[in-house]
Amino acid sequence: MLLACKSDPFIDYINQYQKEETQMNGDRCPLYPTCSQYAKELYKQNKFLGIFLTIERLLIRESGDLSKKFIPVSRNISSTKERYFDPVENSFSPPSFLKETNMD
Repeated sequence: MLLACKSDPFIDYINQYQKEETQMNGDRCPLYPTCSQYAKELYKQNKFLGIFLTIERLLIRESGDLSKKFIPVSRNISSTKERYFDPVENSFSPPSFLKETNMD
């Protein structure tokens, strides 16, 4: 007997976005992994927290001069444009790779 696998509508939406929207408008996310991939990975780990942290990333982390907040990604990983490293693992703890900022 075959059991039907339920797909998750949020993951399905992200997959569709990655296939269609990114092809039409190009890759716009300045962070690595891309915002859609980040959202998908976080959501798989913890649905509620994943949605919250994705919104936080889109509204807060992408603002301002990212070169003062994050280290650049190697051109071997992202050759299309300048990107900054913000891995999913650092969403759950204070990131150790952030650049020091002068808060005087």
